[in-house]
Amino acid sequence: MESYFIQTERLSFREFKESDISFIFELDSDEKVMEFIRPPTKTIEEATATYHKIITTRKKDLRFGNWIAVTKDTNEAIGWFCLKDLDNTAEIEVGYRLKYRFWGKGYATEGAKALIEYGFNKCGLTTIVGVTSQTNVRSQHVLEKCGLQFVKHAFIYETNVRYFAINK
Repeated sequence: MESYFIQTERLSFREFKESDISFIFELDSDEKVMEFIRPPTKTIEEATATYHKIITTRKKDLRFGNWIAVTKDTNEAIGWFCLKDLDNTAEIEVGYRLKYRFWGKGYATEGAKALIEYGFNKCGLTTIVGVTSQTNVRSQHVLEKCGLQFVKHAFIYETNVRYFAINK
């Protein structure tokens, strides 16, 4: 029986496990999914390195990390969501990455809202941030639907981004 970290109306979040490396590869090798993030993953070794980074990040503070999102109706992995340290800062960011065929169905907003609520109510955070590439209008819209507001342009993750924030 699978153990779930957070559940929403349509999604359940679970821990990553080694058998998810092939899922990471599928997700991160998709050019549409990775268009605004970084060049797509080309090898299973790169996906394995991503898996180990996710696990290492999770071990730093068990309140934060990345979780696989599965649909409640089919138990299919559709992507992952995160609440974790923002690149070399003390801030906590909400993020998500979904398979292309699940875009536009409200899953990103639903999952991100659940993590924002968790961050404020269970982790005691007072601010949560989100960043997107300058041209990723879809993700900017998701952050805005979750209540985050554009604050500034910034240079984070070695790229120019739009920086959003929400206060409790």
